[in-house]
Amino acid sequence: MKRSAFWCDTVERDRESPRKLWRSVNQLLGRGRPPASSCITVDEFSRFFSEKVNAVRSSTDGAPEPFFSHVPLGTSLVSSTSVTADDIVSAISRLPDKSSAADPLPVSVMKLVVDEIAPFLTELFNSSMSTGHFPSTFKEAFITPAIKKPGLDVTNAQSYRPISNLSVVSKLLERIIAQQLNTYLQSSGLLQSLQSGFRPGHSTETAVLRVLSDLLQAVDSGDVAALVLLDLSAAFDTVDHAILCRRLRLSF
Repeated sequence: MKRSAFWCDTVERDRESPRKLWRSVNQLLGRGRPPASSCITVDEFSRFFSEKVNAVRSSTDGAPEPFFSHVPLGTSLVSSTSVTADDIVSAISRLPDKSSAADPLPVSVMKLVVDEIAPFLTELFNSSMSTGHFPSTFKEAFITPAIKKPGLDVTNAQSYRPISNLSVVSKLLERIIAQQLNTYLQSSGLLQSLQSGFRPGHSTETAVLRVLSDLLQAVDSGDVAALVLLDLSAAFDTVDHAILCRRLRLSF
């Protein structure tokens, strides 16, 4: 009876957050993913993840140069806006209580001493944004192999994907920069109208609804409708940084 009441209360509490709700449902149904097999060494995981990215990148060697649209005249992001200690305090207070092995302080402790560390983080973050330099230590992450889906061979490195866990301070700086960048992109009208990812009020649901609407309209008009889906291997890891920087400079 107590177990039933506990899970009823948990589901009701997490109802407003789909991510928390699904996490609770998975925990209730015992659908957690198993840890990495001890049959695979750290070196084998490292070699597999590195070689996979290198293989994908080498397969695109010789591809045509990308085409870039140009940002409208008079639109530019000249500099970042400085943050204050109050901004840092507010940002830390909203952090979830999750930490990385790279963190000298757990998030729960950071929240307790936030007034003492906020001035130092403010100076560090403003210096980083004004100079355009992201500290190299903030780029170091702990990599955890996670099984892609239940049922795969846990002794095969191909069944895993790498989960990077950055330090909380690194992610905090990223969020501040991302917030300023998103504000600029939205105010300048530089985002595609059909982009659903990483936008307030948009999600996978809005993307699915748009695709479904297009399909239904095509069928209602007597046309033939077909849906082609692509799954890009290691899409994020194989982004060419030089091309990305060129597109940011020319198109945004």
